[in-house]
Amino acid sequence: MRRMLGTIGLAASLLVGGCAREIEFERQTITIRHDPESDAVDVRLVYRGLFTRLPPSLTDDDAKRLEAAASTLERLAKGSREFCVADGGTWVPLDEPTDRDASQIDGATTDDPQRALRREITSFVRLVDHGAFVDDELRLCFVQRFEIRPWSQFEQRTNEWIGRLAIAHDEEARSSTNPHPEGCDPKGDSIRLAKAHAKTPWFAIRDNRLELDLAMSHEEYTDWVRLTLDAHIDIVAPGFVSLVSAVLTQSRSVVHDEGGLELTVGDGTWPLRCDVRSRTNEYDHRLCESVRARGIELRTEADLADLLGDK
Repeated sequence: MRRMLGTIGLAASLLVGGCAREIEFERQTITIRHDPESDAVDVRLVYRGLFTRLPPSLTDDDAKRLEAAASTLERLAKGSREFCVADGGTWVPLDEPTDRDASQIDGATTDDPQRALRREITSFVRLVDHGAFVDDELRLCFVQRFEIRPWSQFEQRTNEWIGRLAIAHDEEARSSTNPHPEGCDPKGDSIRLAKAHAKTPWFAIRDNRLELDLAMSHEEYTDWVRLTLDAHIDIVAPGFVSLVSAVLTQSRSVVHDEGGLELTVGDGTWPLRCDVRSRTNEYDHRLCESVRARGIELRTEADLADLLGDK
């Protein structure tokens, strides 16, 4: 399979850190609102049916995974700026890592300009509110509301960051003994490098719509769309497939040419909402029980109605 994620993969380099697949969820709702007057973007993430996939009888390793998952939920409940999108593989920390991870972030040393830029970007993101709760079926859920302000600076600096990543990726590939490993698309890499040097935006909010320039080759885009129809990928990474499908469904304009792929997402009104289907029929109550045992407050949906908004 080609490295079809292209720009998405580069942008994901911003999302460093996180834990292994200790926590998964059945569904996720991502709601985005833009307020141009206050130059702010409000993002609400609702995770429904949080669980850790476990066998009926726990081994020592299973017990450690469950304990690690409960620790992650405890951090989130205390207000840690971490989030996850689509699948529970990585919970992304927005704060600086500590202890043994403090010396490096994704290969960038402490004095690397990339790290300073990352700190600047994440400083624009504020955790407004959050809460753990159980739904009507007593399944463990969590909600977070983030505010990004000033959005214009976040947008500008993050676009700069992605461009730097594209250039760094090219420099690393050129210095490698195998600059085009299996799964790499040289044409896609060339499109991204040209875009990085041109310093045009990879994403922006314009005319009440989210514009994405994914800088994919035709082959990468074909693979990307094909993934949404691949039954095997839908089993392995259902959240990813569901998110891609939601973005494509809400795209009012899709333009693909030699310069890459441009999507205009949304109908010109806010909020922009994605309902992501992830792991179904696999829920396990043991993570919820472990969270309760730690004394973490679990509220009801009614308690958090204002924060949750529409289902």
